[in-house]
Amino acid sequence: MPKINNINKIEKFLKKDVIMKETFEPNPLDISLEKMVMSLRKRCEREISEYGDFAPVVERYINKDSSIYAGNIYLKCYQPPKIIENYQKKRYLELVIETPSGVSNSSVALKGGSKKDILETLKNEDFAFEVINKAKEVISDLKDMA
Repeated sequence: MPKINNINKIEKFLKKDVIMKETFEPNPLDISLEKMVMSLRKRCEREISEYGDFAPVVERYINKDSSIYAGNIYLKCYQPPKIIENYQKKRYLELVIETPSGVSNSSVALKGGSKKDILETLKNEDFAFEVINKAKEVISDLKDMA
C-alpha cells in the first residue's frame, strides 16, 4: 500500500493560507479616483443631455497627502466650444490635475463622443483603472517638471 505524504499536503495548505492572509492596503488616491468615476457616471446619466447645451459636470478630489505631488484633481464631462463642428452632440471626458500650489495644471482628454459613448465608457469596469493609471502618469510628469 502506498504511503500518503501528509507533509506535502500540509506545506501546500500553509502556503495557500499565507497567500490568503496577505493584506493589501489600497491607495487612498486610487479609492478616491474610483469613487469620482462612479459619481460622475451617476451625475452624467441625469445631467447631460443627448443634444444641445448643458453645464459641465465636475467631480473634484482635494488631495491632502503631501507624498503625492498633486493638488486638486478634477474629472469632468463637458461640451466643446461652439466653434467645433456638430458641437451640440459632442461630449468630452477630461482629467485635470493641479500642482500642489494650484499655480498650474495638466489635463488629459479621456474620451469624446455622444452621451451614449460617454456613459458606456463610464460604465466600463476597466475605465476606473485607466483613470488611475493616467492620473499617476500625469502626477509623475508634473513632479518631473517641478
